[in-house]
Amino acid sequence: MNELEVWFFPATKTGTNYLGGGYIKDSVFSVSFSVFKNKQGNDFIIALPSRKTEDGEYINLAEFRSKEISDKARNLVKEKLINNGIKLSSFVTNESHTVESVKKNDEKKNKTVRREVPF
Repeated sequence: MNELEVWFFPATKTGTNYLGGGYIKDSVFSVSFSVFKNKQGNDFIIALPSRKTEDGEYINLAEFRSKEISDKARNLVKEKLINNGIKLSSFVTNESHTVESVKKNDEKKNKTVRREVPF
């Protein structure tokens, strides 16, 4: 399996379910992603590119090819969230269900061309 790399850019606005986004990359492809709090506000969801069809259904443009790759990407994203001062109660037990965000200095922006191709 190719080594995965995550580039993460935290959300600039607080008080929404959107936590940030970025790119999941390997040696061949790069795919964009967004991170949102789940409905309970205690965990996160990784949203990969999708589009809405004419009949209102959403179809995935990218997806993880296995649970192993999905789990690895999730762990890398979780690490980026923590490194950017975003804490969810699922990260630490017995913590209230809140999200805290500490604004960090803007990091160098990614100028890589985005290709929406499944892993």
